[in-house]
Amino acid sequence: MMAERIGQRHKNETPEVVLVTGASGYVASRIISDLLRVRVGDEQRPAYRVRASVRGDVRSPRYDVVRRIAESSVSQGLSRRDGEEESLLELVTLDLCADEGWDNAVDGCSYIIHLASPFPLNAPRNAEAEVVQPAVEGTRRLMEACSRSRTLKRLVFTSSVAAVSGGGDPARACRPGHHIFTEEDWPDPDRLPPYERSKTLAEKKAWEVWNALSVDDRFEMVVLNPSLIIGPLLSPSSSPSVVVILKLFSGKYPAVPRLYQSMVDIRDVSHVHMKCLTLPGISGQRYIISSEAEPLKNLPELACVLSRHMRDRGYWVPTIGLPRWVCSPMRLIYPELRLAYPFVDVPCYYSVDKAAAVFGMDFMPLGESIVDMAESFEDLGMIKPTRAPILPIASSTRGRRSSAGTTDDVGDDYDGDNAHVIASWSDYCPSDADVRPSR
Repeated sequence: MMAERIGQRHKNETPEVVLVTGASGYVASRIISDLLRVRVGDEQRPAYRVRASVRGDVRSPRYDVVRRIAESSVSQGLSRRDGEEESLLELVTLDLCADEGWDNAVDGCSYIIHLASPFPLNAPRNAEAEVVQPAVEGTRRLMEACSRSRTLKRLVFTSSVAAVSGGGDPARACRPGHHIFTEEDWPDPDRLPPYERSKTLAEKKAWEVWNALSVDDRFEMVVLNPSLIIGPLLSPSSSPSVVVILKLFSGKYPAVPRLYQSMVDIRDVSHVHMKCLTLPGISGQRYIISSEAEPLKNLPELACVLSRHMRDRGYWVPTIGLPRWVCSPMRLIYPELRLAYPFVDVPCYYSVDKAAAVFGMDFMPLGESIVDMAESFEDLGMIKPTRAPILPIASSTRGRRSSAGTTDDVGDDYDGDNAHVIASWSDYCPSDADVRPSR
């Protein structure tokens, strides 16, 4: 296992080690930054040392963004001292599809936050091999390594509301007496699209391995099921949860399907993860993390917020919502609509009572989250001023295929131009959160 250490601190101050998988992802980079800012004691010493896993060679410039985020976080409030030093951030290589490195990565860790999971930006040729198996087998490898650890206190396993509702069930939603999904709900994996199936089976695998452990070998485990994650980026990202909003600035679509989504701010997601490391009495539970119980925001509503805030800066955002009856014939022309169509005009309801009672926090308003996200797009050079399209041209992905991305793929598909994000309307389907993982 290749490793690289950056950032320095005094050896006699021994922070606890936290392994964060999928380290260069949208969500992971925020969590790493927040972990490295935590201070304890009268001297305000760093509380944690982060071991961050990525897929490739840790020396690659591809992961410079992780180094910059960490160095910025470490520099805030950190006073260096004489004596032997050790790093606050360590990059290690882990592959969900390979056995190598897992024991070494887990060794010496007090806590683990598992975020890495595949998420294809375009339809994979072999969904089972490219999406489902890596998620499930990666979870198995992690859980087995955790069971062999003698230092691990708790695993925070980041799943998704996709493993609660399957992305939404049109048969039970948007009607009198609609079903409200809770932590007790599980979808039928055999009826799910690839991503939703991968998240469901991966979480099931985690619980299967954990429940089979003896009392002596059983570490504590908490599962978080966030909804679509929005909010400001620390670096350019091709995370699907980012792409969903980034597409609104592409200038390619005159309108958007009326898709409903429960959402949550990335800063709240990071805060909950940090609480889960040490909060007592929560092991063996799963928690839906969303800013509201009902999906009061649909895609056109969010677009209107963005349009009002960004239009004076030269950014055009489509605000016309396409109802179900319009999308129905259009899916025959635009294949991109076919996967999203079942969820048009179908809100998916989640109960957040359990998480609210345990974590006791007020979530950020979604309007503020989406505006902060758009401003981070601009600050990072991810969007350019656009005009309204003259014709209703939708970009087709036929003949163009990208490999499945994962939660440690920040920036892999980013080329500095808005147009690259036009992939499939299916990205708007109720699914993650970088993952997602919401890579």
